[in-house]
Amino acid sequence: MGGSAPVPPGGGVIDVNNRFAYGELSGWLDMKPTGGGVYVYNNRLDGFAYGELVGWMRFSGSGYKVVTTWRGQ
Repeated sequence: MGGSAPVPPGGGVIDVNNRFAYGELSGWLDMKPTGGGVYVYNNRLDGFAYGELVGWMRFSGSGYKVVTTWRGQ
């Protein structure tokens, strides 16, 4: 992956100062890595995160996606 991804319409970007998440099995995940990034919508997450233990994680896809109900309700 190279270059910066454009911000999708209606999507919010992850704050550069609060961009890490930790999972017991995955270790630290960078939600705004160089060449990727996770975008936050009212009902889903989209984009890519990176973890040294797990590699690239895709938050969107045709068969699997991360869906949320925590905003816009």
